[in-house]
Amino acid sequence: MELEPIDFLTNYSYFSQQSHEFGECSLTNSCSSLSENSSQNSLQDGYFLEYADQNLLQQELDQFDPINYNFEDFLATTMDHQSIPEMGDSRSVQEDEEEEEENSKTMFKGIQAELMEEESLTDLLLAAADAVDAQNHPLVSNLIQKLTNLLLCDMGSSSFNQLAWFFTRGLHYKTVGYDIAAHEMAEQDQTMNKNSLSAFLMLQQLSPYIKFAHFTANQAILEASEGEKMIHVIDFDIMEGIQWPPLMADLAAKKQVCLLRLTAIEQGNENEQRRIEETGRRLSEFAKSINLPFKFDHMGIEKDENFEQIQVLGQAVIANCSGILHSLSHRNSSKLETFLNGVAKLSPKCVVLVEEELFKVSKAQPMSFVEFFFEAFHHFSSLSDSLLRCFSGVYENGFKQVMDEFLGTRILESVSQFPCEKNAMNLREKAFDYLKGYKKIPFSSFNCSQAKYLITLFRGDFWVQHENGSLSLCWKSRPLCSATIWVPTAKI
Repeated sequence: MELEPIDFLTNYSYFSQQSHEFGECSLTNSCSSLSENSSQNSLQDGYFLEYADQNLLQQELDQFDPINYNFEDFLATTMDHQSIPEMGDSRSVQEDEEEEEENSKTMFKGIQAELMEEESLTDLLLAAADAVDAQNHPLVSNLIQKLTNLLLCDMGSSSFNQLAWFFTRGLHYKTVGYDIAAHEMAEQDQTMNKNSLSAFLMLQQLSPYIKFAHFTANQAILEASEGEKMIHVIDFDIMEGIQWPPLMADLAAKKQVCLLRLTAIEQGNENEQRRIEETGRRLSEFAKSINLPFKFDHMGIEKDENFEQIQVLGQAVIANCSGILHSLSHRNSSKLETFLNGVAKLSPKCVVLVEEELFKVSKAQPMSFVEFFFEAFHHFSSLSDSLLRCFSGVYENGFKQVMDEFLGTRILESVSQFPCEKNAMNLREKAFDYLKGYKKIPFSSFNCSQAKYLITLFRGDFWVQHENGSLSLCWKSRPLCSATIWVPTAKI
């Protein structure tokens, strides 16, 4: 069956023209221009960097059992065993000692070369995670130091080594304590923020990761608000606001909406209020340019009672929550709970969730640190592999920047903030209770077709899965992120 033409009506370029922050990076205008960019940025037809390390890593991870893993077995293979020479004449002892010394040097070089193999780095990482789980602090420090020394010598040689470096730093932050880790990560963030926007724009431009989330959520909102005159979207994480121009253009084209109201939630970060106000200004100017009645608000999320102050009389309330750019699992889990509990007080027509697969609230369950570490390594390896393919060729330097400022930050936060205490783990188990009183509904056939068409515009082994009410963007055998639509149970 032939797909209908899909017009996303995306005017991202307007934002790059209006704000000097966007520099020379322009965003995609429409589905057609996206297709054009995909061919122009074709990452050079037929030219891809082949990395055998991903296949080797995948084979090893598939065979690994995080529960029964014994790091002592691995450590035994890396020990320097010295044999004692038998008694004899002084000359034979001297010859034996020289031969032993030569063998020792050869063994050391062999061990060093072996440890630089990806399989050995993976073993060291998983052994360190197991030691964290066992609270064996001396062993953790020893393994982290060994990993650091190995990776500092050859960190830039492959994407895998970069990935291993971030997991090593995450383990370090996990062991030094929250206050020290927060201070060190804050200093690192200050050095990275200068290029974070350009990395975000490259990620949005060259991979389907962000576009899948935005277009899928927007289509769900359009369908949920069909026939409504006044629409009020409450956005958990608005960031630069690039999700909303396509939706605004679609609503303006329908000419039936007399007001679109958008309320952005402040997460409480420094300078965030100024950034959100600037985002609101750009969105207001864009709405004016397409003659769409528009109102922009923002509010804090200290407690869910704050939502009771929002006036929604006659408005169709829709909650939008995207967790693919900021982790909703550990530090932000309480904010997500506050958001969903607060929005529930406004009786929304639907709640649209787009979640990174690793942190889906619907599948949250108690797990040990080593089990989470193993799953996180799987997830971020697949995500890194997919981005490496999207950025291959002339965009390889862009991949390094995205790796540092997108993947790196998420790995550090995820590993260092995972709750090992039983009480905290039980709280995570109850995360699904946030959506109590709501039920998933399937996506429309049009939304599924739109998502499938979108990924054809990008290179790589992406595919879309619609199963059990979730629409997922997958890379090879693993889902990367999933979207779900939740409506009040009474309406089903």
